[in-house]
Amino acid sequence: MSFSLPDVSRAYGHVDVTATPHLKVHAAFWSTLDLTESVRGLIRNQTLNLNYNDWQSYGWPDPAVGINKTLSILYQYGDFPLQISVTNANTGAFSIRPDDPPRDQYILNYRHGHRNIISVIWGTMAGGKTLPESVTKFIAENGSFPATNTFFTFDGEPNVVKTAQVFYQHKDDGPIKCTVGWENTTVTLL
Repeated sequence: MSFSLPDVSRAYGHVDVTATPHLKVHAAFWSTLDLTESVRGLIRNQTLNLNYNDWQSYGWPDPAVGINKTLSILYQYGDFPLQISVTNANTGAFSIRPDDPPRDQYILNYRHGHRNIISVIWGTMAGGKTLPESVTKFIAENGSFPATNTFFTFDGEPNVVKTAQVFYQHKDDGPIKCTVGWENTTVTLL
């Protein structure tokens, strides 16, 4: 059995349904520094190209001199699901392109009451670790948590002082926020 897809471009008239969907960066954090607006300004042709090792050329101040930092970018193309890119100083050049494989490993979408925990990044999530549901549930229910290896049940970046980044929103239609805290501190969602 074979079939062919209809030519929907004629049905929509002026709308080019084959066009690349719009790249929207919801939040971008380098350690504790909010780079959302700066990263949005680097998008060209719905693609984001960055060189982690050349961060000074972007005019970014170093939020923690001498410490390896995580750059997390929460984004989506058009109405497609959210994705998150998690990188660090070992990454070098990287890009976010519409034809990339989905980066959804760390997208949680855990809802509790009015709070939706979208993603939690502990260090660089070394080794591709994922959070136990009990950790996400605790953060969603309490809105405050200790940023420790013991709490997360793994070391998100061994032998490095790290941050916990929590991307969340209040209600399903609220703005996406990120709260960040250093290791061995208490992180509280606003």
